[in-house]
Amino acid sequence: MRKNNERKKIVLLGMSYARQWRLHIPNHIEFLNKGVEGDITDRMVERFDSDVLQQKPDYVIIWGFSNDITTGIRSHIEDTLRNIQKNFTVMVDMAMRQDIVPILATQITISYRKNLWEWCLIPMGRILRKKSYTDFTNHHIKRMNDWLREYARRQDLPLLDLEPILTNRWGFRKWRFTQQDGSHVSEAGYQKLEKFTLTLLRDLKITK
Repeated sequence: MRKNNERKKIVLLGMSYARQWRLHIPNHIEFLNKGVEGDITDRMVERFDSDVLQQKPDYVIIWGFSNDITTGIRSHIEDTLRNIQKNFTVMVDMAMRQDIVPILATQITISYRKNLWEWCLIPMGRILRKKSYTDFTNHHIKRMNDWLREYARRQDLPLLDLEPILTNRWGFRKWRFTQQDGSHVSEAGYQKLEKFTLTLLRDLKITK
């Protein structure tokens, strides 16, 4: 058991969004970034023991599942979503068995690339009733986020609801919060996420 005078420890487990997040946590908190570029939730489960349990944190923020959607087979999307749900459940169970508090985080939506040609194709695709990569990805990110919110509610777990923080009224990530590829997060986006996250951690009495 951690002594009262020891620093609290938080592990951030996730994918590239997590890896690139230079979260500025107050000095009285020990923070470990365990994001891995290109990861999927299967691999997050595989490394959960080494990257989370063996670190003996007080809290683990579990953030990221979009690579499962973007690298999976479209026609098997329901299987993909069920697998994501299973993996989150497994990680939460592993954490709680070791008295580690899991903090679930919703995934952020993506945007179209900052490319005029791609934007010109959007109306044509919608006329032809063809769902773009961006629309397909965002639709299923939102579905999974709804499941995460409900799962966190049922399990009485803290939730970092990051999706609405960076999303516009059409359901895309706002351009100022995205890099050129429409996916990775801009510095302004990380600043927005950090402000929201630190507020939640203060509410949970983890930070001051």
